Amino acid sequence: MSHLQIKMCGMTRAEDARRAVDLGVDAIGLNFYPSSPRFLSVERAIEIVDQIRGDVELYGVFVNEIPDRVEEIRSRVGLDRIQFHGDEEPSEVAPFGLMAVKAIRFADSTVERQWERYPTVWGFLLEARHETLFGGSGRSWRYESLGGVELPRPWLLAGGLNASNVGEAIRSSGARAVDVCSGVESIPGIKDVRQMSDFVREVRRVEEAL
Repeated sequence: MSHLQIKMCGMTRAEDARRAVDLGVDAIGLNFYPSSPRFLSVERAIEIVDQIRGDVELYGVFVNEIPDRVEEIRSRVGLDRIQFHGDEEPSEVAPFGLMAVKAIRFADSTVERQWERYPTVWGFLLEARHETLFGGSGRSWRYESLGGVELPRPWLLAGGLNASNVGEAIRSSGARAVDVCSGVESIPGIKDVRQMSDFVREVRRVEEAL
């Protein structure tokens, strides 16, 4: 059996974050992109983190943010990973070294080797490109297009995942980590307990078979 990592992103309530931790997820994501329906102020993020600090890995999601502001938020909240989810250049990501996770958004499910531009990061998040949204779109894609692709760093599979498709997505892509957001929500930013539980249960079922 090989442990599959689960990240639940877009937390806006402490009770949802606590529930995710109790279910055994490995990481949660907090969104600091002002245009997102899941946006958090620093103060609100700290309130959430204070309920789970030390129990789970903490990701901060940023989109085309000024690096100094990213560092300020990282320091105040106590983030473990910085997820760059916009069109950031390698020079903007590099100062964060192995804390950085770069989102790679594929157009038309075409696997382009964009990750080669970011040799300094800890890892990548791979999903489908959306015309207007930076993540959390619920758009699924051809996960199998990643089958056999070798990346130089760890990576998370994202984009349209839910309890009904995550098993096949893992098997067809070879993912060792998955990221879910809208697939466990009742409305944007509000997690659904049943969907969260079903998602984790399905990932662990697949895990047992590996």
